[in-house]
Amino acid sequence: MFKFVAVGTLVAGLASLATPVAATTYDAFSSFSGTQGAGNFTYGSVDDAVTTGTLFTANSNCFISGSTCLQAAANHDVPGATKSSTASFQYSSVNVPTDRLLLHPGPNAANGGVFITFTAPTTSRYHFNASFSVQDIHATGTTEIFRQQIGAAPATFFGAGSLSLTNPTYSYSGSTFLNAGDVLSTVINRAGNYGSDSTGENFTVSSFVPEPASWGLLIVGFGLVGIASRRRVALAA
Repeated sequence: MFKFVAVGTLVAGLASLATPVAATTYDAFSSFSGTQGAGNFTYGSVDDAVTTGTLFTANSNCFISGSTCLQAAANHDVPGATKSSTASFQYSSVNVPTDRLLLHPGPNAANGGVFITFTAPTTSRYHFNASFSVQDIHATGTTEIFRQQIGAAPATFFGAGSLSLTNPTYSYSGSTFLNAGDVLSTVINRAGNYGSDSTGENFTVSSFVPEPASWGLLIVGFGLVGIASRRRVALAA
């Protein structure tokens, strides 16, 4: 009798462990506050070869007036990343969005790209989504988009897509396993006239939660283990 109760309690306990938990979503846009590390995201510039990066250090005198920013210097300079808190408006030749971050690359080979990097807080499987849009009404040339290979630093990037007036949007998504401290990054890189490469970006990462069917199979498996154990107890008796 004692064994029967113990096995039943074990099955119930295992089933309770299988109760689904809510996924945690990390959103670069909603968490952006002009502070590095907010929402597990960091921001900076990278060279044209996408090999050497530098974190942004300034968050005042933003290059888009009336925005929250992180940029290379506090003098309305680029490269940088901004978030507008007002209604969508046109700033010079840039359509400033209200639903995504606005990124702008730098003028030379040392700072010709802007990166956003997510650092995994825990070991888990993660889903990621990144979308990009042309925000300059006089966009010239092509804005190149790079995506980091999965894993910890040092980073290795590969080309993912591009933007232009004839190809104004681009997006990608997927899922991968990350250890705590591993990173996922995106880079927008200058091409053509850097002065017309203003780019909008949304970047979200979500912790993985198994589908309901997966939880159901797991619980059924626990139940079968319990039934088999009870049967063995009965036969022994």
